[in-house]
Amino acid sequence: MIIRWPGVVPPNSESSEIIRDIDFFPTFAEITNTDVSSLELEGESFLPVLLSQASMPQRTLFWENRAGPTLRYAARE
Repeated sequence: MIIRWPGVVPPNSESSEIIRDIDFFPTFAEITNTDVSSLELEGESFLPVLLSQASMPQRTLFWENRAGPTLRYAARE
């Protein structure tokens, strides 16, 4: 993923954090100061990662890939 946010995200910065699609909504909500505390969201805001303030919280992630006739699963802890 490439992010350009002048004055916020340092140029040429890199991170090895795992960001999933479910993390975008909580991140955009935090950036726009939108209260989503009443929603049951599975994702986590990655704004602290963008700001180089913190890492993503420890969590178990699961993937399912249906490429052709083969079904593949992966988990990362």
